[in-house]
Amino acid sequence: MMNVVNMNTQISISPSEVHLLNLAADALAQSMHRPVSVSTLSHMDPGQNYDRRIELKVGNWRMDYLAEIRQKIDHAAQIARFAQVADTHETPFLLVIPIMRPHWARQCQELGLQFIDAAGNAYLHDEAFFVQIAGRSLPETIAASLPKTSHSVGSAFLRYTFQTLCAPATFSMPYRRIPAEVGVSIGMMSRVVDGLVERGLVAIDRDERRQLLEPDRLLTEWVSNYPMKLRSKLIRYRMRAPSADWWKYADLEGSRLRWGAEVAADRLIGHLRPAKATLYHHASDDPHDLRQFIIKCRLQADAQGDVEILDAFWSPDLDGPQETVPPVLIYADLVNSNDPRNLEAAQRIYADYVKPMLHSH
Repeated sequence: MMNVVNMNTQISISPSEVHLLNLAADALAQSMHRPVSVSTLSHMDPGQNYDRRIELKVGNWRMDYLAEIRQKIDHAAQIARFAQVADTHETPFLLVIPIMRPHWARQCQELGLQFIDAAGNAYLHDEAFFVQIAGRSLPETIAASLPKTSHSVGSAFLRYTFQTLCAPATFSMPYRRIPAEVGVSIGMMSRVVDGLVERGLVAIDRDERRQLLEPDRLLTEWVSNYPMKLRSKLIRYRMRAPSADWWKYADLEGSRLRWGAEVAADRLIGHLRPAKATLYHHASDDPHDLRQFIIKCRLQADAQGDVEILDAFWSPDLDGPQETVPPVLIYADLVNSNDPRNLEAAQRIYADYVKPMLHSH
């Protein structure tokens, strides 16, 4: 059966995404014995937490979806997070991956997360349509045609690519000139770049100069992986503030602290009433630096508190304006909060700060 991803020339979509969508549509057609097609409608809207809008047709049934297209799923926590993202949207959400393992398929069904894969497994539903197929294996010929996913999206990858996203001009610099605060060895930087080249995100010219070809795709991947692969390791304190607006009077001058997430967004674009306060702390030679701030602001330890303090993982020269963290990090924390208010703010941060920076070189 023929299935085609209809390409709008104004929509940027990678060949690997086209290939996976076609494989998934073809596999679903074979498992259901019905014609299936997928059409791309638009790319990800800035500040949103999905890859693109698509139309899926199965026989006479059709549905528009917000699609997350992933070449690899590492663990069940990612499934849970995609389900949380799906709950923030009125438009149905669809996960597209190479193979949905049976235990992950059960988890998707329990959480109401719709999916299709390249093996013909699927979970689709609306008021007039229901499909539940699980347990099909990925044929070796299909598996061999998929992009290699041997690259590791770990903390080293995220630290180095964060430097790239925040300061694109440094990407072509010799590795030895990358700031030490990145905390990544030269050998690891080289392996990260090799992986990006293999996936078509980076090109290297005859003079060995590196060029970032698709900064927005790298940003999307960074934002998606940051919460579980790096952020969870950075949380230092969870605290309770004496009042809801304490942050308005907190003085960061002379400290190594910077505002992130909601407070940072309010400082840069306004029109957002922060419900939580996020601070990142640069390592300091003064062991009392952070403690003095906590005492001065009368913050109290509380595992359920609305104040979090994390370790910074970048060079201070990347910090944003008005005592904030780099805009890329503000954007990432807002998107990953899955709060509709914050998603609107993320769109503004992307448009006003992130996009001009990504496309300045």
